[in-house]
Amino acid sequence: MSCCTRDSCHTFPLLFSVITSFILSQNADWYQSSDIVVQAGPAYITHLVDRGLRNSGMLNASHVLVTFERGDRMIITGDDQIAFGFSGHFTIVVQPLIASCGLKIHVLQANLAGIPVTGFVATFEDQVNQQLQSKPTTLPSGFVYCETSVRTDPQGLYLTISAKPV
Repeated sequence: MSCCTRDSCHTFPLLFSVITSFILSQNADWYQSSDIVVQAGPAYITHLVDRGLRNSGMLNASHVLVTFERGDRMIITGDDQIAFGFSGHFTIVVQPLIASCGLKIHVLQANLAGIPVTGFVATFEDQVNQQLQSKPTTLPSGFVYCETSVRTDPQGLYLTISAKPV
C-alpha cells in the first residue's frame, strides 16, 4: 500500500526542487555566506542587564526580568528601592542595534513607578554598551569579523556575525 496518490509521488519532489532552486537563486548570498548566528537566551541577557543596572546606580534592583518581542525590542522589568524601604516597579524598553560592526543598545523608554527616568538612561546605555564591546577571543584567526544584524523573538536575541577570510 502506497502513501502516494497516482501523481503525487512524482509531483512533490519536482515541486520541492523548483521551489528550492527559486529560493536559492533569489538569495544566493544566503547559502554561500560565511555568517555566524549566535543566540543569547533570556537568562544570559537578564544577567548582563542586571549587572548593567547595578553599575548604573540601581544597586537595589530585584526581580529583574528581560522579555523579548518579535523584531527588535527587549522589555526589562523589575523592582527598585525608591526611598525609605519603599520599592517601585520599573520598566525599560530597549532596542538592540548594530553600529560600526558592533552590537549596542538604545533605551527607548524608562520609568520607575510610572515616572519617566531620564538621568539614568545614558549611564545605563553606556554600561551595557561597554560590556557588549568586549569581543570573544575564541573565534578562529584568519577572518575579519563584523556584527551585521540583530533581531529578537520570545526565545532571545539573535546576532549575525559575518566572517570574511583575510
